Amino acid sequence: MVTEGKVWRPNNLNDAWALSQQLMEPTQIVSGGTWLRTQWEGGALPIAPHLISLDSVPEVTTCIHIEKDELVIGAMTALADIIGNTLIEEWAPLLAKTCQNIASPSVRNQATLGGNVISRVGDTIPVLLVLEATLTWCRGDEMVNVSVQEWMETSVDAWGILVCVRVPLKREENFSFFMKMGRRETFIPSLVTVAGRGNYSEETREITTISLAAGGGNTSAMRLIETEKFLTEKRCSSSVLIDVLTVIQDDFKPSGDPFASAYYKRQVAANLIVSELYRLGGVYNEIK
Repeated sequence: MVTEGKVWRPNNLNDAWALSQQLMEPTQIVSGGTWLRTQWEGGALPIAPHLISLDSVPEVTTCIHIEKDELVIGAMTALADIIGNTLIEEWAPLLAKTCQNIASPSVRNQATLGGNVISRVGDTIPVLLVLEATLTWCRGDEMVNVSVQEWMETSVDAWGILVCVRVPLKREENFSFFMKMGRRETFIPSLVTVAGRGNYSEETREITTISLAAGGGNTSAMRLIETEKFLTEKRCSSSVLIDVLTVIQDDFKPSGDPFASAYYKRQVAANLIVSELYRLGGVYNEIK
């Protein structure tokens, strides 16, 4: 049974930051709280003596807008609010598709983009990696911007209070995909999640640019840099895609868990990505 600690509800970002620094006992910052609750109930995380709720902090609440050359999404934006948003559909449709495939509608109404990111295993992270998104953190009087990739490569769980996610406005890619594979039970992290986007020439059947990421389960999402290098300027032929199966399995380094081994997850990630590339290139129509 979950026993709540003391809940603080600051009215602005400065007060939230000050509280996180002034309270002597351990604190947890809470947005939607759906992921944290599963961790508490499963015994994976203890409940901190102090919970700082961001529900009343306007700087991080639902806010999706264009700022210069970036799409800005407030950290407290519910996953349900991302789905169907016109700006998201125009500039980051892959993110909307991802949110549609996370948990159930009731959970998506409460779960936030910031919470999904902070978990470090959320399904949105592979997509944010291929979108080259950045995170804006509040650290008292300063705002710090760091790429999702850089943050995932560090061991620091948080660089302050997550304020928003920023996605560069780009239109050049002509294909994108998001796929996940999980167990049957409701509302648990997927075993494997993959995302990709890039440019494909219908005339030459070459992949001219590509960004790929994989994660899921207890594995922190990562860009598949070597796979991207291997596929760039390659013709999308059956022989290339057979070879890339091995490249992906060498590139993706997941952690095993009681439900699936690391080897199995590597195989699944490779098969998911290659199946999408086969479909993209129409390789199934080739007669070899």
